[in-house]
Amino acid sequence: MSVSPKPRVNSLDLLIGILKFVAERHNEISCTTPNLQNAIYNLSQKDEFAEYFNDYRFQQRGYYHFSENLLADLRNLERLECISAKNPRFVHYTLHLDILKRFFERTYSEKQHDGYFDLKTLEDMAGEICAQLVCQNTSKHT
Repeated sequence: MSVSPKPRVNSLDLLIGILKFVAERHNEISCTTPNLQNAIYNLSQKDEFAEYFNDYRFQQRGYYHFSENLLADLRNLERLECISAKNPRFVHYTLHLDILKRFFERTYSEKQHDGYFDLKTLEDMAGEICAQLVCQNTSKHT
C-alpha cells in the first residue's frame, strides 16, 4: 500500500497566503518591478523559507532579480482581483483582503489540517514583505 504525498503549496497559493497576512496589516504594497521581485527573491534566499520558492527561477537583471513565474503569478492575482494597480503611475498594488481570504481559506484549511503547512511560516514571510514593500500611510487602523 503506497502512501500518497501530502499536497504541495504551489507558487500562486504561496503568494495568496503571504499577501493575505500582509493585507490584514496594510492596504498597499509597492509594485514596482525591482522592489517586488527583489523582495520575493530575498525571501527565497533565507534558509527558513527557501524550500517554498522552488517554482521561481530568478535571473539577475541589472540591479534586481527577476522571475517570469513570479510575474505570471502576479498577473494571475490581478485577474483573480486579489490585487489591483489602479494608480496611474503603477507604484503600488492595492490588496483586497476579502478576496485573498476567500482563496486562502479554500487552499490552506485542508493543508494546515493535514499538518502540511504551518501558518506561522506565512506570517513570518508576510512580516518580511511588509518590511520591504509596505507603502507609507497604508496601515490599517484597528
